[in-house]
Amino acid sequence: MRLPVRAFADKLGVHVGTVTNWESRCRSVPIALAAQDLLDGTLKLTDADVRSRFAQLRDEHHAAP
Repeated sequence: MRLPVRAFADKLGVHVGTVTNWESRCRSVPIALAAQDLLDGTLKLTDADVRSRFAQLRDEHHAAP
């Protein structure tokens, strides 16, 4: 969504540390189901450009060694 961490956390209604945690964990630790639901719901509400960028980044992340 091209938001600073603080703005993204505010949009989701979570602490900025939570978003920072999600970013730092990457593949090592799965995100809790409630957080996954929150992120999925937020993604569904975004425009097509945001969803397209997300899919591209996700695919690049999964293709990385």
